[in-house]
Amino acid sequence: MNVRVQHFLVKRLDIQTITRKLLIYMNSFKNILSLLLIVILISSCETNDEDGTTSTDNNNGFLILKKITLSFDSFNVVTSFTIDGRLSYREDSRIGSPNPVFEFFYDDQNRRKKYTHYGFRPELSVEYIYDATGKIEKIKEISDDFGSIDEIVTDYTYYDNTIIGTNTRNNISYRYTFTFEDTTYARITKYKVTNLETQETLFEESYEYATNGNLLKNNIIADKEGNQKPHIFEYDDKRNPWAESHKVDYLNILLEYTLPYGSLVFDISNFSPNNQTNPSSEESITTLEYNEEGYITKRVTSDTNPEGPSGDTTATFEYY
Repeated sequence: MNVRVQHFLVKRLDIQTITRKLLIYMNSFKNILSLLLIVILISSCETNDEDGTTSTDNNNGFLILKKITLSFDSFNVVTSFTIDGRLSYREDSRIGSPNPVFEFFYDDQNRRKKYTHYGFRPELSVEYIYDATGKIEKIKEISDDFGSIDEIVTDYTYYDNTIIGTNTRNNISYRYTFTFEDTTYARITKYKVTNLETQETLFEESYEYATNGNLLKNNIIADKEGNQKPHIFEYDDKRNPWAESHKVDYLNILLEYTLPYGSLVFDISNFSPNNQTNPSSEESITTLEYNEEGYITKRVTSDTNPEGPSGDTTATFEYY
C-alpha cells in the first residue's frame, strides 16, 4: 500500500505536544483526502498521447459523487458529498460511527465556510475568511486538546499572479508563495516556503501541465528535509467528477496547506480534468470495476510489499 496512505490508516495520535499534534494531524487530513481522491481519479488504464492530453468526447453523461466507502482492517470510513458533489462529512467506524469525523460547511454564497474534525485529539476547526471582493483573506486553524487551545491564523496578500500567505507556528514565522499562470488563480505553477527569520527556502517546487490542464509532473527545486520526490502522472480520457464539482474550492484546498514542509502535487493532480491511471506507489496492485456509464464503482488495492500491511483496501462509489 502507498506509504503516504498507510501513514493515515495505521497512525495513532500519540504525540506529546499540541503543536506537533496539529502538524501531524493536518498532514493526516491531507493523506486521507489524497487517498480518497486517488481512488476517485483512477478509472482507466489508457492514455491517448505522450503528453497526457486527453479528450472526454466519449463520455456524454456526468454523474455526481454521492458517497465513497473505504474499508480496511474491518473498519469503514464513509465520505458523503453534497448534491453538487462537494465534500459534506466523513464518518469513521473506529470511533463509533455514525459520529462525524470531518464535517464541511458552506456559506450563502456557496463558498466553503469551514470544516471541523472531532473524535480524535486534538479536535480541529478550520475557518475561511473572505474580503469584500470574495478573495480568501485569512484561514484560521483552531485546535482543542482537552481544553488546551492553539490558534494559527494565516494572512493572505495578492500581488498580480502571486498569493503570499504568512503565519507563525511554534514561534517561527513562515512565508508561503503561491505563483499562478495569471490573475484568475486557476492554475498554480510554483509553490515556495520560506523561513522569514533566516530567509532560508525550506521547500520549493514547480509544475508542468498538458494542454488540457492535466498535471503532468512536479519538479523539486528545494527540499531541506529531503523527503519529497518528483511524480509523473498518466491519465485516461474520462471526466474527473471530483475536479468538475470542486473547481470552486480550488484555492481553499491549496491555500490551507501552510506547513513548513511538504508538496502540493497530489492536491493539484486531483483537479486534473481527466482521471489519474498510474498509482502513486509502485508497491501496490489495483483492481477496478465500473458501471455502464464508465464511472468507477469499486477499487481494490493490494499491497505487494512483504513488509507492508496485510489485507486489501476497498473503496466503493455511489452517485446521485
